[in-house]
Parts: sequence; C-alpha cells; structure tokens
Amino acid sequence: MSQSAEFPTGEFTAFSTAKMSHFLLVQPGVPAATLSQFFGENAQYVTQAASGTLTLQLPGAPLLVG
Repeated sequence: MSQSAEFPTGEFTAFSTAKMSHFLLVQPGVPAATLSQFFGENAQYVTQAASGTLTLQLPGAPLLVG
C-alpha cells in the first residue's frame, strides 16, 4: 500500500490504520459491557477509577494508564 502525500508520518505511522478506526470515549461510568467489547479478552485486566481514568495492566507488560 502506498501512502498519499497527506498521510501523517513519523511516530504516527506506528499505529495500524485498522486499529485507528476503533476509539473508546473514556468518561466516568463506562459500562462493563462496553469495556469488555472494546478490550476483548484483555478486559479482565482493565480497571476504571471514579474519575473515568482507565488502567490496563497486562501480565508481564508495562502499566498503561489513560
């Protein structure tokens, strides 16, 4: 696949365009079913603070907070 002149370059290209099409609106009270659907089998490793912050802690991987 060739890139058009408008396609971003640099660190942005590290992301798959397929993955970029999936977004999760993070806000307080995201239903567990939504988290499960978004994270799939990794949903068991996701916790949500009252503020809406999500924490993803996969076994053997660095902590991801967003």
